[in-house]
Amino acid sequence: MSFLRSEQMGLYKVIFDDNDKLEVMEYLGSLDALNFVEVNSRAMAKSKAELLLIATLARCDKCEKAAFYFHKTAVDLGINFAPPLSYDSINEEIDNYNRQKDRTVRFGCDQLFEHIEHELFLDPEKTIQEDMKQLEAFHSKEVELKLECAAREAATKLFSLEEEKKEAVQPIQTVKAVAVVNRDVAILLEKLLFRAMKGNVFVVSRELPEPIETLEGKKEYKQILLILFNKGQYAEERIQKACLSYSSLYFIFTVDIARDLEVKRRELNDVSRIKAATKEMIVQKLGDIVNGSERQPRLESTRFFVQKYQTININLAKMVVSNKLYEGLCWCSDKDKERVITEIKAKGPKGIHFLSMQVRPSYPPPPTQIRNNEFLNPFQQIVNTYGTPAYQEVNPALFTTITFPFMFGIMFGDIAHGLIVFFVGLYLLFTNKNSLLKSGSVIGHFASYRYLLLILGFFSIYCGLIYNEVASIPLPLFRTCYTHDKKKVEHPCTYSVGIDPVWSAASNELIFVNSYKMKFATLIAFTHMMLGTVLKGFNAVHFRDPTIFFCEFIPEVLFTLAILGYLCFLIVYKWIVSWPVSSPPPSILTMVFNVFLEAGQKPSLEMFGISAQYIINLVMLSTSLLHTYNYNIVVAITALLWLLLAKPITVVCTTKEELAIEHRPGQAQNQPPEKIEEVSYMK
Repeated sequence: MSFLRSEQMGLYKVIFDDNDKLEVMEYLGSLDALNFVEVNSRAMAKSKAELLLIATLARCDKCEKAAFYFHKTAVDLGINFAPPLSYDSINEEIDNYNRQKDRTVRFGCDQLFEHIEHELFLDPEKTIQEDMKQLEAFHSKEVELKLECAAREAATKLFSLEEEKKEAVQPIQTVKAVAVVNRDVAILLEKLLFRAMKGNVFVVSRELPEPIETLEGKKEYKQILLILFNKGQYAEERIQKACLSYSSLYFIFTVDIARDLEVKRRELNDVSRIKAATKEMIVQKLGDIVNGSERQPRLESTRFFVQKYQTININLAKMVVSNKLYEGLCWCSDKDKERVITEIKAKGPKGIHFLSMQVRPSYPPPPTQIRNNEFLNPFQQIVNTYGTPAYQEVNPALFTTITFPFMFGIMFGDIAHGLIVFFVGLYLLFTNKNSLLKSGSVIGHFASYRYLLLILGFFSIYCGLIYNEVASIPLPLFRTCYTHDKKKVEHPCTYSVGIDPVWSAASNELIFVNSYKMKFATLIAFTHMMLGTVLKGFNAVHFRDPTIFFCEFIPEVLFTLAILGYLCFLIVYKWIVSWPVSSPPPSILTMVFNVFLEAGQKPSLEMFGISAQYIINLVMLSTSLLHTYNYNIVVAITALLWLLLAKPITVVCTTKEELAIEHRPGQAQNQPPEKIEEVSYMK
């Protein structure tokens, strides 16, 4: 069953000539069935071929950085991207680029990579970087001129009023300064100026009418501070230092500055026009790089080619090079074995040896290959987030299809909210997946998770029905068991499904609901933990590992049952028994704590009779220490010591035996030779 365990893998050796290495590796990669193993020792001295491969990987990294720079710059400049291409369309676009009319000879893989590296990545990157530097310089100049014009205009309107005043007494000489700061620090600068000048300063704040926009599209709001103070060298220095610590623009207002306003405005128009032309040129160049043109493919296609070329060279670096031959080991699933051999014989390049190898313990472990359908794939991604299952281990994704949506429903239990998620999944289920992906809409990103959304919505509705909540409002679907004065009816009554909605009006609603959810969560956690422990036992039986089974699985089961199992048993027993009002049941937590606090003594609290308690402990927990009432603590301590000591002792003893066998004289000569079976011949 491929869903429950990973595919059975076989080890094979691949041998091919140095001259056709890239074509052979590209073809083997297109089979989508081989996983190459590291066999080249990194501790040995590097050969020329290995050093060349390392240099090639460094060149691929440079191309990746250039592609990332193109993408980021295009996003900052607001360039729209074309819809993504399929795998076949990308290969076709690269092949068409390699067959352009102005080329008499079609490039090989190495030559094509070298051409793409310089013509489509490194050289355009230098050009775009230089153009972006010019654009940033023009933008900075434009911002500076905008701030100067706005500051000069505001200062001229305010300070020109004093020129019109003519007083008989000669006025005290004053200095008029202008500073431009960000809006969030304007108040701080005003306070600093007031303290620095000890109140002998007059500050007027004016907000810039339009925000300053950066190249990334962010808006910055500025404020203009018009400062008036008495003339003096000491005062001017203090004002200047204070303003420059917060602002990027500071100047002393004079009559010449006011007259120079028109000149600055004309200069601003010229700089804005040049900046717009430069930006348009960069957008045109980046548009051709990102979305492609008649003479060059898209950035998506060239980046895919570089990644494929890099992957080919990474796999080549894992192989051994000797006498111009590449030798490498690879894993292939037994289901794909016949298909791979048939395609290599029929369509593969010449000069490929594909040999079957005998797996030895010294070889790296096989990879995990799990075949999933569209339904199981989202759950497999959730499992892989926490860790990929080892080779031939039980795949938890099959059980996650129930446990994960159910836990989500417990957390998100509401009928109204669950219906929204359910209908979104239903809409995605009956809508064409390819059309949603090509549309580029936000909901299109959830097309691959439509089955997951459908199940999440269903379990949310189910748990919402248990909680009896619709948009956090109680839903009275059935007849209540309480009267209007909040007293329970005399005859036996149980609400049909879920929690009685009358509890929402009770004063102790929070205590009751939290107690219910906490106990319910404990049962779910215990079930989940036991499921993982049982899967470990199945893995131990499958791999025939008695150490894991007897030294980990059994003590873990005993320890979990002795503590959490006993707790869950008390929860269920307290629920199913009808307790009279005169003798309410004891606290479950107190009973569990007394297991440790009253070890070896008669329990002070009894949920069931002594004889029944004795039988349950006898059957479920232990049969030893007949004079001890708390049998489960004996099992828990025994299982804990068993879990901590049994496996280390077993591993030490086994390792000593293996070392003794390896050091026996003549043992190495008696080992059987490595079995190699040729399953494909050289063409």
